[in-house]
Amino acid sequence: MATPQPQRHWSPRQSYVTGDVLNDMLNSGWAITDAERTNPQGRALLYHVSLNRGTENVDISVLDCPDVRSATRPFLGR
Repeated sequence: MATPQPQRHWSPRQSYVTGDVLNDMLNSGWAITDAERTNPQGRALLYHVSLNRGTENVDISVLDCPDVRSATRPFLGR
């Protein structure tokens, strides 16, 4: 029997989220529509990701990790 996973959330007040939040959103029916990689003033690498689910749209900043690089790769450099 699988162990229940904790509910994760994202609030627009947060300046960035981790890759697990992006994965949870993708597993909840959100789809990436655009992504951009940025390295603001030498700080941690972030990805600015636009997501869509039906009529809902949201833009989030996500910390770099292998899962985020894999999910955003098709949308970079468009």
